[in-house]
Amino acid sequence: MSFDAADLADIADRRLFLRVTAIGFLLFLVVWACLPNVGPVFRTYHVMSASMEPTIDKGSIVWANRLAYGLGRVSYESFPLPIAGRWPDLVPMRGDVIVFRLEDGRDMVMRVVGLPGDKVQLLRNELWIDEARVPRRVLDRPSDVTEQADCDSRFVEEQLPEGRRYRTYEKLVCAKGAAPPLTTTLVEVPARRLFVLGDNRDNAADSRIATEDGGVGLVPVETIVGRVEFVYDR
Repeated sequence: MSFDAADLADIADRRLFLRVTAIGFLLFLVVWACLPNVGPVFRTYHVMSASMEPTIDKGSIVWANRLAYGLGRVSYESFPLPIAGRWPDLVPMRGDVIVFRLEDGRDMVMRVVGLPGDKVQLLRNELWIDEARVPRRVLDRPSDVTEQADCDSRFVEEQLPEGRRYRTYEKLVCAKGAAPPLTTTLVEVPARRLFVLGDNRDNAADSRIATEDGGVGLVPVETIVGRVEFVYDR
C-alpha cells in the first residue's frame, strides 16, 4: 500500500494531535493533583496560633504535602483511609515542620526535634538531644518588642545534628516575677512517636506538655497529615 503526500501529511497531523492531547491530559492531571484542597497532594491551613513564630506568623497560610511521609488514616479529612499505620511507612526528619491531628480533631503545626529512640531535654532553654547540646547562637532582638515589656525576648538560631537551622523566640529573665529559663525532664521518645516543639518556645503547648494537661504530648506517626512545604504571610 502506498501513500501520497496528502495522506502522509494527514497521518503526521493525526500523530501530532494525539501527542499534544496526551501531553495536555498529563499536564491537566499534574495541575489537578497539585491544586490545594482539591487534588490529593496539598492541603492548606490558616494558622491561628503564634506557637510557630518567627517561622510561621499568626494568620499565615501554610501548604502541607500529604504525600511526604506516605498516606495514613488521617490524610484526608473527608474520609478516613482504611490504613493501619502509614503506606509507605516514611518517618519525618528532625527539623521538619509537620501538620498532625489530635484526637479531638484539631490540626496542629509544629517542628519535629525528636525521633523514635532519641533522648530529648531542655536545660535552661537549651535543647539537648541524646545528651548532646544542640548548637545555638543568639541573633537580633525582635523589632516589635517594646522597651516597656515585662520580659525581653530575642531570636535564637538552633542547628540540629543533621545541620538544619531554624530560628526560635526566647524570653529573657529581665523583670521581677518573670518566668525562669525552661528546664524539662529527660524524655526518651518511644517507637512510632515524635517529640515536637513550637518555635515560639514560651507560647507553645507542645510535646513538653502531656495531652491531659493541654499539650500535644508525644505525637503518634499515624496522626501526621503531612509536611509543611510553603508558608504565605497575610
